[in-house]
Amino acid sequence: MEDIFPLFFSTALLLICVFLIFLYYGVWWKHERCRIKLRKQGITGPPPSVIFGNIPEMKRMESQISDTPKIDGCLTVLPYFQHWTNNYGKLFRFALGGIQLLYVSNVEMVKEISRFRSLELGKPAYLQNERGALLGKGLITANGAAWSHQRKTITPQLCTEKIKDMVKLMVESGNVLVETWEKIIESEGDDNGIVEIMVDQHMRNFTSYIASKMIFGNDHHKGFKIFPKCQALIEATGGATTLGIPFSRYVIYRKFLE
Repeated sequence: MEDIFPLFFSTALLLICVFLIFLYYGVWWKHERCRIKLRKQGITGPPPSVIFGNIPEMKRMESQISDTPKIDGCLTVLPYFQHWTNNYGKLFRFALGGIQLLYVSNVEMVKEISRFRSLELGKPAYLQNERGALLGKGLITANGAAWSHQRKTITPQLCTEKIKDMVKLMVESGNVLVETWEKIIESEGDDNGIVEIMVDQHMRNFTSYIASKMIFGNDHHKGFKIFPKCQALIEATGGATTLGIPFSRYVIYRKFLE
């Protein structure tokens, strides 16, 4: 018995050390190594917290703007981008949990990236890992040869002649939407014709109708059954955002099962 206890203690101590090393690597060092590589290239950014990255700072800035922010020149809906651009320039990095993101607003650099045709410049893995149920494996998340194949398949459907056939449908749907808003203004507006309209559901109906007609044609009513399910999926995957937070998949297991 006396010989077993030291062995058990040593094994337990070894396992604890391995776990702590794994935790240190997964939570901090893996992401810090990426930031070090960027710093060597002269790319800096706001200092992140260990677990949540820059999410707390982003939420703090969002809470300081009004419920209906004014958009005059600078976009204030996402105030942290404007703040960080002023402090770190048009090229900086920030973190959503453990995901390191590069923000580029330099026009020439954006043009250079758009001209880069190598399949090595693909979509980030977290899109498929965290939002795969919503985004699927289409052009938004596909990489490499799969992306190239899908792009070649869909390109003929986006030619000028094909799009022209859909312009009339878009215009008609847009006119119906505008007429709906005009009726709301006439019935609910004040003496100056001013009324607050929550456009979210109106825009969803507008885009759903157009997409249903384009995809299903005369059977567009099928689309009206599919899009509400897509909206429910969006709400389920985007409600409590844990994107990039280490080990959140295991901590909030019920949410991911949903």
